[in-house]
Amino acid sequence: MAAKAVVAGDAVTQMAAPRGRQGTPGPAKSPVIRAIAPPLQPRSMAPSSCRALMLCTSRVRRVLHGAMVVSHGRHVGVHAEQHRDAADQAEQIAGLGTWEWTPDTGELWWSENLFRMFGLAPGEIAPSAEYVVARTVPEDRQKAEQALTAVLAGEFGEQLLKYRIVCPDGAMRAHRVVVVVIDGAPRRIVGSVQDVTVQRRLDRQLAAHLAVSAALASWTSLIQGAELLLANLAVAMEFEFGVFWLREESTLGARTICYAPSPALARVLELTRNSRHGPGSSIARLGSSQGQSVIATDAVNRGLTERDAAIRDAGLQGALAVPARFADQTLAVMEFLTFAPIVSDERLLSALDGIGHEVGRFLSSRSGELNAPVLTRRELEVLQLAAQGLSTAAMASQLHLSTSTLKRHFENIYAALGARDRTGAVGEAMRRGLIT
Repeated sequence: MAAKAVVAGDAVTQMAAPRGRQGTPGPAKSPVIRAIAPPLQPRSMAPSSCRALMLCTSRVRRVLHGAMVVSHGRHVGVHAEQHRDAADQAEQIAGLGTWEWTPDTGELWWSENLFRMFGLAPGEIAPSAEYVVARTVPEDRQKAEQALTAVLAGEFGEQLLKYRIVCPDGAMRAHRVVVVVIDGAPRRIVGSVQDVTVQRRLDRQLAAHLAVSAALASWTSLIQGAELLLANLAVAMEFEFGVFWLREESTLGARTICYAPSPALARVLELTRNSRHGPGSSIARLGSSQGQSVIATDAVNRGLTERDAAIRDAGLQGALAVPARFADQTLAVMEFLTFAPIVSDERLLSALDGIGHEVGRFLSSRSGELNAPVLTRRELEVLQLAAQGLSTAAMASQLHLSTSTLKRHFENIYAALGARDRTGAVGEAMRRGLIT
């Protein structure tokens, strides 16, 4: 029999035809597949990597053979129970789970540790496509269905995909799967599932630190720098909505907002732009707990304000606040919201605290910039062009504005900076670090 190896994704391998009790073939059914998007771009994998994956899976299969034949009712060996126990212990140590699926008969088998990786007791449910689809997070579900369709059609190529599932207790786990298709009659598909949750968290924390360092190194003004900081962190930590709250006397005001394009976030965006948060507000509480980062695993219960209601209506479930502190003072608060719950973890909180102190030290050296009146992005663009010596006509042409609109922008700039003319406004903006 010829074997073909493919890395097909984290939760896709369990999306097989449903069956009855564990180890008992059920009626042959086709998996439920929803609308399929264009095929994912495969990640190139060296031939040696494919051979290594096939060899690894082959070894796992040999170790598990004694247990699997008993589970399938094909053969009862003297040492079957010993094989089963040894394989189960090895899988628990390695954080692995294995499975086998015969599409023609609908027969699906999971190893005991694969049940545990889904937060279940061994044999607690009958493995089925419906169960895996229900447990896969919505953002990853379509990718899982695409990969499953490709495997069934024999068009799987070489792919490395990651999927997240939510266990019955609410914990989120990240899985990665190696799939091997064994040609023959009947055709069998076997695979090994690896829990990469811890590695994924460590990767995200490292990416967050690198994102902050890159943003601070490229900082030229408060608006530009804060936007880049939020955008970098949102990508690194997989957040959909970020706000840079700057302290303004006794309140916090939204100075910069970063968000993923989504109609669901429109109302949250509108209310955030006009928000001012006093000491008793939810964001103030999130960012002022003894100066430490705070994770709200349930954003639905944050508060009773109109903005909190909009957050609930948008389906945002996780929230966290990272105070930027220096010398026991909170200079700003970075708030992030996400559609998926955020798993509270001491290492994550420690990493966020480190980021908050790094940003706080940086902001402390730009106190004039923090206390500057708010200028819009367009006003900062006008000032930057004025600093380059462009004429009124040239600025209006480059910004696609009328000269009367440009004049109003300068009037607002003069009032905000206390300047009398263009030269004075440019000089004051440079002194405060608003432009370069």
